[in-house]
Amino acid sequence: MRAHTHTNPHSFYQKLEAIDFSAIFPSYSGTLDLEIGSGTGLFLRDYAKARPDRNIVGVEVRKKLADIVSERIQKDRLSNAHLVYGSAERLLEDAIPDNSIDNVYIFHPDPWFKTRHHNRRVIRPDFLTVLAPKLSGAAKIYISTDVTALWDAMIQTLSDAKWLQIEDPEFWKTYYTTHWQRYTQSDQRPQHFGVFKIGDVPQGTQQNSID
Repeated sequence: MRAHTHTNPHSFYQKLEAIDFSAIFPSYSGTLDLEIGSGTGLFLRDYAKARPDRNIVGVEVRKKLADIVSERIQKDRLSNAHLVYGSAERLLEDAIPDNSIDNVYIFHPDPWFKTRHHNRRVIRPDFLTVLAPKLSGAAKIYISTDVTALWDAMIQTLSDAKWLQIEDPEFWKTYYTTHWQRYTQSDQRPQHFGVFKIGDVPQGTQQNSID
């Protein structure tokens, strides 16, 4: 049976040092991709292998998982992948340059079902305020979940922030891999996928879900 190992991201207070990405990535040219909540690192490593032209940073607030993923990256000799232990907001505030993120990947984030814990969810208005200046002009945000209540909440938050959701079905068919997929299939849950880009004019949203 599956279970999220909940770790409150707001409990991570340690300030992060600025990161010299040119020293980490041999092909760094000023922009990168970011995965928030890398978990076991399946997507992070598969994406790095499939897209050697991209540099991707993962952030994970659970120390044990962060150490495991870092070891796996080294074992696979992936020069275009890097894992940071910490919270996404601390990473963005302390270590990510402005206008440097091309793609953000947030897959199966903790749903935090209890109402009093909703402020621990990743996609919240104050998180988007921190994220916005870090995005490049052509940035996209990719989200997925099999928790319908969480999906509705994420869609509402992004819509209120005037993000425009666009369809990008090719990505989900080619690059999307997470360890949660097998649980989604065995539990026969609906899978929800969405892609957003910055929009200057408020637009209606449409759900791109697979039931």
